Amino acid sequence: MLSQSKIKQSIQQIPFFFEGLTLLAVMIFLGQAFYYAHTSPVSMDEGTYLMKGLLYLRGDYYPFQDYGPWVNKMPFSFLIPGIAQIVFGPGLRTGRYFSIFLSLLTMLFLYITIHQLVGKKWATLALWVMAISPMWISFYVHATTQPIVACMLMAAVYLILGDKKPLWQVVLSGILTAMVVLTRQNMAPVVLFTPIFAFWQHGKRAGWFASIALVLTLFIVHVIYYPKIFSIWADMIPFSIPLLDQFSPQLGIILSKPPIQHSNSLRFTIFLEGFRFYFLPLVGLVFTWLLWKDEDRSHGMILRRAVVSLSLLVISLWGVHIYGALGNDYCPFCYSGYISFFAPVVLLLVLISMDGWRKKPGQASSVVVVMLVLFFSIAIGYSVRLSLRWLLDLPVPRISNGQILPGASQLWGILSFGSGASYTLLKDLIPTLMCLLVGLLTVISGFVIVRFNKSKTSGAYTTAIIFLILGAILLPMEFFGKGNYSLNCPADVIARTEEVGAQIVTVVKPNSLVYWENDLSPLPLLYLNNVRIFPPQLNHGYSFFLQGDPDILAKNGFWSNELAQRWIEQADYALLAEPYTRKWLKSPIFLSRYDEVNFTSQTDPCDKKNGSPIHIFRRKD
Repeated sequence: MLSQSKIKQSIQQIPFFFEGLTLLAVMIFLGQAFYYAHTSPVSMDEGTYLMKGLLYLRGDYYPFQDYGPWVNKMPFSFLIPGIAQIVFGPGLRTGRYFSIFLSLLTMLFLYITIHQLVGKKWATLALWVMAISPMWISFYVHATTQPIVACMLMAAVYLILGDKKPLWQVVLSGILTAMVVLTRQNMAPVVLFTPIFAFWQHGKRAGWFASIALVLTLFIVHVIYYPKIFSIWADMIPFSIPLLDQFSPQLGIILSKPPIQHSNSLRFTIFLEGFRFYFLPLVGLVFTWLLWKDEDRSHGMILRRAVVSLSLLVISLWGVHIYGALGNDYCPFCYSGYISFFAPVVLLLVLISMDGWRKKPGQASSVVVVMLVLFFSIAIGYSVRLSLRWLLDLPVPRISNGQILPGASQLWGILSFGSGASYTLLKDLIPTLMCLLVGLLTVISGFVIVRFNKSKTSGAYTTAIIFLILGAILLPMEFFGKGNYSLNCPADVIARTEEVGAQIVTVVKPNSLVYWENDLSPLPLLYLNNVRIFPPQLNHGYSFFLQGDPDILAKNGFWSNELAQRWIEQADYALLAEPYTRKWLKSPIFLSRYDEVNFTSQTDPCDKKNGSPIHIFRRKD
């Protein structure tokens, strides 16, 4: 029987073995990425990032302009997609393909960073983790800020990690770090990583240059967009700072979409989903903090500094997004998407430290590892309970007095009859217990393997490795890696969006003034020829207020019923989704001024209920 060392030697002698595995991982990633790009439902965010970016780069408006679009994110979140559209043409295809390109760059920076720190086998493994993570891929193909931020952050980390980095790379890392924050304000903790690591690893000179580059980039952009850019920080910080509060507009009005109060149970379930969708990075991260040996001799000072610095970065980013999405109840369903901002850095941290995990941890650490395996098994079981409801319907033989009777019963019926438990309880309990059983078998397997193979590792370490391997096997499966979320639909979303845009273009003349009211996404507007719009409508109901001074609202990128009435009287065309068509057809003024001339195909083929056609109305005069 071949020993582990002989197997490794045999693999290493195969020409281009790891290179071939790397290329295969990239191809698998790309295949899924293009599939999801064409079949994933559209979102309002994609439309706002692309449309605002196009308006800014085309020169129609500039960020934070009075009476322009509502700027609720940092300016680069719009400008970068805008640049892509100026170069390759406007539209959803450009936005999603550009995101795929950025994802490939992220994989490249991740690969070469790990390769230079711990070798190509770990670098290859990193790309395979991304290739088998469907939810992770789905976040990176949308025309949103996740792929932009992840790419720039991974590039900044690559440029600064390691020893004897050229000064220009360290400086560029500082600039990219600033650009990350200028794209998404929620990534603010990253500004501490580059200067601290530069001082610690590369010395005072590099530290000062990196810090100056970072601060100067932030300063210049804030000066360009002063003073309204500070309203972004005023809205983000959870406590009042008088210096910032003065930049937040005093609207004195009521938003039409008040915050929804989500239950603690729902928020906890969403938190657990994060461990499932990013199983290998997040579960591996917890094991890393338990098993990593902080020993200079075994790891080297360079690797030790990287692990410590990245840990502090991940803790700060993870904590901020847990609070923002779940603790602050801002957007619980955004939590998994938020993790994708820094997931490559988490994976980097796990893989560069994994070779240094303690093979025989102490008793306390071993107990914690085993308990965590059982906890994660329960947590994952609870989070996938809706996807595993079919377990309750499994046929079970009918038995009476020790004899098998004809026919079969459903599992939940047998369990309910024997315990008196309701179906509602069993649908949550059975999947959870099934996953707990898998966790118990994992623990038993780990200790049995160590005992009979006389391994040099402990049962706890072996259990952790088996658990991660099991997660990697399950991750591509729909019930595990996708959960209850629809990542695709049978129609081509990009083609449908282009079709809708083309249908509108045949009616709406260039340079027309267009009233737009929809509740899905402003993506169809990307395909129109230099039309003028009312910018506050791009964010639909999220920027709509029930009352307030119309001029103050419009000046800050918001709108109301009063403004809607004014605008629809001024417009040359009205593009209305189904619900708003019904509303306006009840208005005598609207009926006297507009005729419906056409309607488009359904805007979102993935959503039969809400993805309604766009009804095109033209002024009679």
